Amino acid sequence: MIRVRISHIQRWFDERLRRERIRFRTRGHKSVELPGPLGSPAFWQAYNQAFEASPSVGERLRSKRGTVSAIAAYYLSAPALAD
Repeated sequence: MIRVRISHIQRWFDERLRRERIRFRTRGHKSVELPGPLGSPAFWQAYNQAFEASPSVGERLRSKRGTVSAIAAYYLSAPALAD
């Protein structure tokens, strides 16, 4: 049997709900629960939407105001200054 790995996917069996759960997770994106079964048309549609969503990286979402991290995020996200 051939096994294919799909990037950014976590699968597990939820004992409490008694079903398999599938979640899309990657750095900078929101974690999204995907419909099953794995490989179905509904799964691929939700996977593509989650993958193409814009990353939520930035000082307002990741860093607390007044920290060095917030300053660095602001500096890196600011447009380049004209010479």
